[in-house]
Amino acid sequence: MGILTFILAFLIRAPQIEKPIVAVLDEAVFKVYALNTLAGKPFFEPSPPLGWMIFSLSTFGMSPEKIGSFPSAVGSLFFGFPFEKARAISLFFGSLIPVFLFIFARLLKFSIFESILPAVFAVFDNALIIHSRIMMPDAIMIFLGLAGVVTVFFALREEEWSRYRIPLLFAGILFGMTFSIKWTGLAYLAIGSFLFLLAKKYKAVFFVSVTAFLTYLFIMVFYFNIFAPGPVIKEAGFYENGPGTEIVFPGTGEWLENLKFVGTYSRAMFSMRSSLVPSWLKERGDSPYWWLVPGARKADMFYLQNSSDSRKIILRGNPVSWSLVSLSLLVLIIVALKKIIKSKEFANAEVLLIFAFAINFVPFLFIDYFSSSPVWLYHYLSALCFGFLAVPLALRIIIKKENLRRWVYYAIIFGSVLPYGFTLSSIYCL
Repeated sequence: MGILTFILAFLIRAPQIEKPIVAVLDEAVFKVYALNTLAGKPFFEPSPPLGWMIFSLSTFGMSPEKIGSFPSAVGSLFFGFPFEKARAISLFFGSLIPVFLFIFARLLKFSIFESILPAVFAVFDNALIIHSRIMMPDAIMIFLGLAGVVTVFFALREEEWSRYRIPLLFAGILFGMTFSIKWTGLAYLAIGSFLFLLAKKYKAVFFVSVTAFLTYLFIMVFYFNIFAPGPVIKEAGFYENGPGTEIVFPGTGEWLENLKFVGTYSRAMFSMRSSLVPSWLKERGDSPYWWLVPGARKADMFYLQNSSDSRKIILRGNPVSWSLVSLSLLVLIIVALKKIIKSKEFANAEVLLIFAFAINFVPFLFIDYFSSSPVWLYHYLSALCFGFLAVPLALRIIIKKENLRRWVYYAIIFGSVLPYGFTLSSIYCL
């Protein structure tokens, strides 16, 4: 079933991956970041580097001398940059997300039929499809995080430390890679730790956390070791509050200095992120999607190639699956509270999915209510994946008759696939 899910997801995401032929939102800067990494040219971005390190794999064989000819403007052409290869990386990892949702559901003791539902939601979700087709690292991060949590489940099957330390090691590495793409990836480490706490395996929490942070340090030091010594060259006009030339890379071969530099660089990332306002975007407004995204306040920003182009790539929330996520979470909260009050029972699927959704949703909510940064709809995707898992569990609670529940599943699957047909033009640029 997992292989069939991957094939279906891949076939839906792959057609016309070369379109649009211009850079979509952060693709514009990621192509520059990938090439700067290839050439060892110091630069600064207030996010951990693993995302563009992975995308830089697509640039092998390119001449570093070409780097200056690549503009970083949204809607600019790629001018020979191998963007199809870079997008194919997102395509591969994005196609695996539905597979790991299916595996996750099975590990939660869902039936095969129940496990198919969240996988179908992910396969046909417009927003997840789009993010699996562009050179942005969110699909990679979600896959790594889900893979880490699934690995934790396998570790929990073993009782002896000598048998589950290997899965623990892999889980820690996966979690470390996750927040080496974005710090919000720490939510997946929190989910893994929560599972071990529920199982009272406290040593495992310490081991997996240390492994994750050592992985993060290794990636950062390895990254800094790529660059020649020298100050950061600020990308003019991209951020109003960039670090300028105050950040100086120690240089290649300086492993100890690069390790010390992790703290300096991380402080600069945090300082810049806390007041991040791109100079090219100052829109605000009321969100028209409060019923799809719980608590959303600001208008969610969508992708535009550029202001003069009538074509758009839009992240549209699936009205069927996204609405069901909101309703299902409400059901799970009520049921979980009843169980906690009645029997003080925390170790159940309802509590786990509520926690997993909430810990991923908090950064989105924080940006919405307390940050000057715009709210991008893709900030919600990590939480959404756990919300998909909540739907079959809520249906099992509400509908007791299995035959009736099966027919409801058929109707929901049909209803969630139908909006995909109405978004073909925005997905494939028809």
